[in-house]
Amino acid sequence: MTGGALGVRRASRADAGAIAKLAKAFGAEDGQGTIPMSRAAVLTLGFGPRRLFWILVATRSRAIVGYALIYPGYDPGEASIGLHLQDLYVRADLRGVGIGRALMAAVAEETRRLGGAWYTWFVRPHNKGGRAFYRAIGAKRLPSIPMYLEIAVPKSRARPAGLGSHLAARFKSIGLDHDIEEFRGYPVRPAKFRR
Repeated sequence: MTGGALGVRRASRADAGAIAKLAKAFGAEDGQGTIPMSRAAVLTLGFGPRRLFWILVATRSRAIVGYALIYPGYDPGEASIGLHLQDLYVRADLRGVGIGRALMAAVAEETRRLGGAWYTWFVRPHNKGGRAFYRAIGAKRLPSIPMYLEIAVPKSRARPAGLGSHLAARFKSIGLDHDIEEFRGYPVRPAKFRR
C-alpha cells in the first residue's frame, strides 16, 4: 500500500479486529512480547458501558494503518484536564509519510475538543525512532520519572507476602530499570503538527 488518501477518525466497533492486530504488532515490535489485546478486549474496554479508553485510527485507502489509544487524565498540580496517549502505532512499512503526525494532530484536536489543556505520553528508552519522532514534532520532555511501575491488583485485599522485596528484581527483569521519558504536548500551540 503505497498510496491512497490519508484519514484519521475515531474508531468504530467494526475496527476492533484491525486495532487488535496492530496492537499485537506494536507489542512484538516494542519488545513486550505477546500482549493480550484482542478484538473482545477492544470492544469491551473501548466501546462497552464501562469504557476506559477510546481510539483514533489512521486510514489509507480505507485500510487501518495506525492508531492512537487515549484516555482522560487530570493534573492536580496544574488543576487541568488532558489526555494520556497510551499507544501510538503506525505500520512499519508506512512510517515517514505523515501518518504519525496526522495521528498526533488528531490527539491534539481531541484534547481541544474535550476542553483539555495538555496531552502526555511515555516512550521507552530503547525506542530511538519514537524519541526522534516526538522531538521532531516539538514535544517537550518532562523531568525524568525514575521508573514506570505496573503492579497487578491482587484479587484479594490481602497484601502479597514479600512483594516489596521482589519488586526491584522483577522490574529489572522486564527492562524497567531505566528512566522512561515522558513527553507532553500542548494543543494550544500545534504549529509543528502538519499533515
